[in-house]
Parts: sequence; C-alpha cells; structure tokens
Amino acid sequence: AKIRFAFKAEACRTVVFTANGEKGHVFRFVASAAGTSIRAFPPGDEHKSVELAKGPSLKLGEWVGVAVELNGSKAVVSVGKDFTQTVESPHLAAAKANISVGFSFGTLSVRDVVIEQ
Repeated sequence: AKIRFAFKAEACRTVVFTANGEKGHVFRFVASAAGTSIRAFPPGDEHKSVELAKGPSLKLGEWVGVAVELNGSKAVVSVGKDFTQTVESPHLAAAKANISVGFSFGTLSVRDVVIEQ
C-alpha cells in the first residue's frame, strides 16, 4: 500500500502515523521535537515495538508532506522534502487492516490524503 498526506502541527508534542493489523499495531512513526521514530511491532500481547530508524524533528506551523509505502517486509518512509528512509523487518509483512493519524496536544490539520493498494 502507498499512503500520502500532508499535515500541519500547531503546538503539538507528537504526530503519529500507524498501520494496524487485525490484532494490533504493525508499523508506526512518531514525530516529536526529539525526532521521528520509525517502528515495527512484533506479534504478541505486549505491543512492544522495535525502532527501525530515526528521522527529522517535528516541524510546527508548516505543511509537511508524508509518503509511506508498505510492501511486504519493507517500508519506505518520506517526511518532508529532505528525508526518505527504507526500513526492513519481518514484522512489517503482517496484513494491515487500517491506518490512523493522531497527535498529542495542540491542533493537527491533515490534507491531500491518498491511499493506493
């Protein structure tokens, strides 16, 4: 699947993109002032994640483009104009049932959402 969108975070501490399977999280990135953590979730009831890569800090007050391509055990993540990272984990190959975009505190605007299989 290929997912593209843009977000503008205002006074947010985090912005989170998640792809879930039937039994829980499969893939996630969390953007904050400390950077963007790209994570996979091994199966199990504990929902403990494994960090696969680190990306740029969350930019506040401007539109940031995001592209996530999930294909088997690989994910290609682009955040903004200057960051693209390919990550690989066998846990990413789990079937995905839904996606979500969330945030903590402040206001998050989202536009230009495109999802392709």
